Amino acid sequence: MRSLKGISDRKIIEIALILWALIAVGSLITNNWNFAISAIVAIALGLYGLRVMRKRSKN
Repeated sequence: MRSLKGISDRKIIEIALILWALIAVGSLITNNWNFAISAIVAIALGLYGLRVMRKRSKN
């Protein structure tokens, strides 16, 4: 098993986005709106982080 130092930041954010998406879907199914909204905010922040990383790598 690889250590976390061997995994890129981009891959960690992508894994976190997948987990938050599953949490958001589960929250919507169980009708837990507050947790679903916080999961959607976390997804938006993760996507913004990926966008910033992509822009920095182009420069």
